[in-house]
Amino acid sequence: MTKKKQIFIGFILAFLIILALGIYKFLQISAAIEEGKKRGPPPTAITTTVTKLTNWQEVRETIGQVNAIQGAVLSAEASGRVAEVLVKDGAKVKKGDILIRLDDSVEKSSYQAARTQADLNYKAFKRRKALYERQAISTNEFEKAELNYKSSNLDAQSLKASWGRKLIKAPFSGTAGVRRVNVGQYIKEGDPIIPLHDLSSLYIELDISDSDGKTLKIRDKVEVIGSNLELKISAIDSAATGLAKTYKARTNSFNSKEFKPGEFTRLSFGVSKNTKRVVIPTTAINKAPYGDSVFVIKDGLANPTFVKVLSTRGDFSALETGLEEGQEIATTGIFKIIPGGKVIINNENKTIPKLNPQPKNS
Repeated sequence: MTKKKQIFIGFILAFLIILALGIYKFLQISAAIEEGKKRGPPPTAITTTVTKLTNWQEVRETIGQVNAIQGAVLSAEASGRVAEVLVKDGAKVKKGDILIRLDDSVEKSSYQAARTQADLNYKAFKRRKALYERQAISTNEFEKAELNYKSSNLDAQSLKASWGRKLIKAPFSGTAGVRRVNVGQYIKEGDPIIPLHDLSSLYIELDISDSDGKTLKIRDKVEVIGSNLELKISAIDSAATGLAKTYKARTNSFNSKEFKPGEFTRLSFGVSKNTKRVVIPTTAINKAPYGDSVFVIKDGLANPTFVKVLSTRGDFSALETGLEEGQEIATTGIFKIIPGGKVIINNENKTIPKLNPQPKNS
């Protein structure tokens, strides 16, 4: 046998061996694929919950403004130059304390002169009265003395009131804000001087829609979102106002260092009676353009079911239709589930949803 024939035969044998190995591997892989098809995709790990009927109330959210029952920006009642500032920014003051004193030298002198004249006329009146009682003078002289006294006394009181307008006093006890004036500054009547608020008694004012205003009642609860503060409605406008036809409502007063006048805060309040609803974690709902659905778990398989959401609050959603009490549904891992596919349930370390979640940075 020639060398060429030996090489050719060796090549044919090698080709046949490789071909046999390829066919064997192909058959092995095909068998594995067929086995995989029979077994289906691997099961998905999920957490679940069992549906139950829960008391549910329709809730509205809105924005309210915190106000002080007693609060104002004090302004000047008269023009003048600031002579003295007697209050520090942010200081607590009592009712009647003098906060700002305007230059009152002219008013003070005028009052003292008028007071002196009134005292002199009073003494003259007393003397005339004694003489009149003894019928030593005529009625005309007595009445003239009485008129002079009363007139001068009224002049003194008027000048005293004018002098008093130069003293800006606290109309109620509270906490002063940042003053708007400085010593030596000339201010006009009506110019703002300093804010003053009683921080111990606050309330929240809110706007509610026409439809909600007809159902909301006095003493209904109002929750401050992100706070443990629970309030009640204390007053509601008797008629809707504005183009949007809204009602002004006010909560009862409260004392809290958490809020200050002028702040805005989020509020929620109920607008319907409690009704029994199937309430599920919102994470269980798969939202899609063609409708919302959840996966119902039965015999280890996950089957989608369409639902209609009534409303959502916190981590929960109340359903109008779609589920009944006692059904087990997937709450997490729903985006990995294949409809009709197998699932593995692991509820050991699942997160507990809350009706009023309060994040740490709220």
